Amino acid sequence: MDSFKNKKVTIGLVLPYLNSRGPDRQALNLAKSFVAKGAKVVLFVVQGWGLDSMYQAFKEVGVTVVNMRNSNVIKGKVIKTSSFLPLAILARKYGCDVLLSRAGRTNRICGLAGLMTFIPTILVLVIAFPHLRSARQLNESCFKRLIYSFRFLKKYAFFRQTIFKLHFMKNFGMPRFVVSVSRETLDNFAASYPFMSNRIITIPNGVEISVEELNTENHVDLDRQKFNICFSGSMEMARKGIDLLLEALRLLIFEFGRRNVYLTLIGTGKDEAKIKALVQEYGLIDNVMFAGEQRNPYPIIKQCDVFVLPSRWEGLPNALLEAMSLGVCCIAADCNTGPREIIENDYDGILVPVDDSRALAHAIANMESEPCRRKELADNGLKTVIDKFSYQKMADAYYELIMRIVQC
Repeated sequence: MDSFKNKKVTIGLVLPYLNSRGPDRQALNLAKSFVAKGAKVVLFVVQGWGLDSMYQAFKEVGVTVVNMRNSNVIKGKVIKTSSFLPLAILARKYGCDVLLSRAGRTNRICGLAGLMTFIPTILVLVIAFPHLRSARQLNESCFKRLIYSFRFLKKYAFFRQTIFKLHFMKNFGMPRFVVSVSRETLDNFAASYPFMSNRIITIPNGVEISVEELNTENHVDLDRQKFNICFSGSMEMARKGIDLLLEALRLLIFEFGRRNVYLTLIGTGKDEAKIKALVQEYGLIDNVMFAGEQRNPYPIIKQCDVFVLPSRWEGLPNALLEAMSLGVCCIAADCNTGPREIIENDYDGILVPVDDSRALAHAIANMESEPCRRKELADNGLKTVIDKFSYQKMADAYYELIMRIVQC
């Protein structure tokens, strides 16, 4: 163990690409903290695309960035399972002591690369899928059919456990630890893979917005005479519930008569064209602005009266934490994981039922009508983030876990 005290630990961060979304910003904050603590950080960008400003941001904090696509190791935007081979080779080449996958898309190849090279891996569950809770039932039903086919086997428990492990290794390799960003996601994962229960821990996301980021020149100025609401995240209707937000906006304008409400959508994604078509279909062209992908969305969010997150499922939403840390009143859908672990309803934000556009519209209308209550919720939200979701707490927890692994 003493030899590690004088050794500079090399941490391999693995991401699919570099945009300005939650996992990318979290990875940047972690990398900055690891470098400050004396570690060497190598970032493997598997798909090799994204914002140049994000690549530059990692380099500026002292991170070695390896663009795997530019090295002709992996081509295209789909991460195939076979991608773990080049990742394993590069991890060995750069002398990584541990691999940390900070996005769901890279968990499989990171876990398999670690299994191949014997480099300890940490996988992060950044999102909870709606079917995750039923995974245990699905697995058990499969096992029942298998066991029925092998009646002569007496040690059913051992057989079942072996199949569980093989199924897990196929999807995740054999990580040293799995980190969940929310408690509910941890419980669901542990129910699906009970043999991993002693290797799963919760480390909530943390945020820190610097004065420089907040004071960066902003090219989007909102009309402060309007009641500005905003959403920041991936343009996905099924997961992020942007269709519900547009339905709520239609109710606000055409049924509630709140024609002063203006929505700003920050981000890009696979459903952007469908969302724009829906805006036109609902007659909301004059009340919606698409701000696109923003390396620094904070100056825009800061101008808004309310931040809305209508997601149907989440992990621990980074955008919600960032909006609260900016002192903006937040309204979120009370999906199974995420928002309810951040917001205490009617104290530091508002929770509304999932898939209920009318309840969402009423919540927004109430916030427009009650500016004093809106400010109270925003102030309490800022206090919640400072007390429970600081960036430094998150970074320290990850570094402590990494050192615990390396020094074993």
